[in-house]
Amino acid sequence: MSASTISGIVRSGCAVWLGLVLAVPAEAVTRYNIIELPSLYGRATRANGLNNLGQVVGQSEYNVDDYKDRPVVWQNGQVTQLPVPEWGYDFNRSGIAFDINDSGVAAGWATFGWGIGHAVTWTNGTLTDLGTIAGKGSSASAINNAGQVVGSSNFDPNPPSQYDNRVHAFLWSQGTMTDLGTLGGTNSIASDINEAGQVVGWADLPPMPGYARPIRSFFWENGTMRLLSGLPDSNGGAYAINDRGQVVGVSTGFGGDWRGHAFLWENGAAIDLSSLLPYGPIASEARAINNLGQVAGFAALPNLAGSAAFLWDGGSGYNLNELTNFPSGTSWVLRSAVAINDVGQIVARDDWTGQVFLLTPVPEPATLMLIVVCGGSVLRAARRRQHVLRMRSNFKDL
Repeated sequence: MSASTISGIVRSGCAVWLGLVLAVPAEAVTRYNIIELPSLYGRATRANGLNNLGQVVGQSEYNVDDYKDRPVVWQNGQVTQLPVPEWGYDFNRSGIAFDINDSGVAAGWATFGWGIGHAVTWTNGTLTDLGTIAGKGSSASAINNAGQVVGSSNFDPNPPSQYDNRVHAFLWSQGTMTDLGTLGGTNSIASDINEAGQVVGWADLPPMPGYARPIRSFFWENGTMRLLSGLPDSNGGAYAINDRGQVVGVSTGFGGDWRGHAFLWENGAAIDLSSLLPYGPIASEARAINNLGQVAGFAALPNLAGSAAFLWDGGSGYNLNELTNFPSGTSWVLRSAVAINDVGQIVARDDWTGQVFLLTPVPEPATLMLIVVCGGSVLRAARRRQHVLRMRSNFKDL
């Protein structure tokens, strides 16, 4: 058998096997490499959002005495402060970045004076004040790739007191902030928006005699806010929605349990993720979901041992601390996971120490080896073909 025939068989086999590897989900559980994202000022940090390019946004503690934070973005392991409005003294200025879209536009909150904070966006280093529905304050929670922003805002232009904290969910689009209303109560907060413009969050219901105002998850679309059906008739809130319309959050009342349980909602039905996590039905929250349906969040550990970041994928729940390749000599702990992108990268935190981390999935060794071997074979074949074409060209010129 000639070398060219063998090479052809190898290339054909590689094409078939690569197609199978890429098309069929691996049975082995994905593992993750990890890096710590640096602090801006050597103090506590907190990451909040992640885009599909691996850019992370959050906050870094600036003035520990007054608990002032500065908005930051991490890219390629480096941290950069985002601008804040100039007013008063430098140590009074603060802000937080909560989300970032794939164009690198971040959304969050910044102070504009004593007791005055507004929803803002940052585009290429330029800060934009999104204003309020009415009243003095607002804050942005999320931004989609169309530049639509959601969050919460004071809504009463003549509040009963200067301490009025009532807020309504808003949608900001093309320079206009729209009040999304409530579920009949006083307050609502929008937490996320997908590419279709669907919004989720939580809102209180009308007060019940002898009870505090119930708080429920909501789903807003095409001008209408409705209760997220299929959940227990108990307190909770929706944190995130993907482009498939799947929603994750937390709700009490699953199985009669008063503790909050992470849930995954789709098409009117909710799954109690807490019962599928490694330690059984425990207190937990689902904070993020990507377009693959992978869910990230945190869950309480047995015996009051704190919390652990979890990943729910393909019907199973995992403790991310058991899937992560920690560098030798470190004692890092992943206590919560707050964001996951479509590449599978996860932002996790140790809320006890103020550390933040970026986890990146690692290809299976067998898959990686197959890609390397087959990729090399294809590359060598391409080079040989180029050599043959050059020789033929030179022969014609003679």
